Amino acid sequence: MQAPRPAYKCDTDHPGSDVAGATAAALATCAAVWKTRDPDYSTECRSYAESLYEFAMTYRGTYPSMLYYMSTRFGDELAWAAGLLYLETENTTYLDDAEELYVNYTLYTRSYAFGWGDVREAVKVLLWRATNDEKYSSKVGKYLDPWMPGVRMRYTAGGMAYRHKWGSLRYSCKKYNHCKVYINIFQ
Repeated sequence: MQAPRPAYKCDTDHPGSDVAGATAAALATCAAVWKTRDPDYSTECRSYAESLYEFAMTYRGTYPSMLYYMSTRFGDELAWAAGLLYLETENTTYLDDAEELYVNYTLYTRSYAFGWGDVREAVKVLLWRATNDEKYSSKVGKYLDPWMPGVRMRYTAGGMAYRHKWGSLRYSCKKYNHCKVYINIFQ
């Protein structure tokens, strides 16, 4: 790729709640993964996740526009991080934040597809897991229904669902995998 790929920083004058929130979510996930194998590393990941989350919540805004992969929102990444931090810490402040962000940033609307730029569906799954509330499970179901064979999604001859012609593997799944994930997440 010959195009320029500038780097930007996030700070109090240049917020990047989308980037900081997604990174906090990744670190919260790392904390959960390493909890039993390396508790010290897990604690370090959780600590950084909490710090980044606090920064992202305090200094809200999107990462500066770039030539590619522009972010247009950040509420979903904040709620994603809050939901994962709640599951990791059981601190109800994070759950309260996630539910408030869900409403304030209209995360209950259905997304085109789960991806780097839109994690609303992950937020719904996390909130469903955390609360067992039908208002979240019904939204997850409404997102997954069109992915089922014969409903609305296109499928290759080999049975792979694909959402979009360009970068067809970006939103891909094998027949019934969404349904399996839907069921297995909560067992």
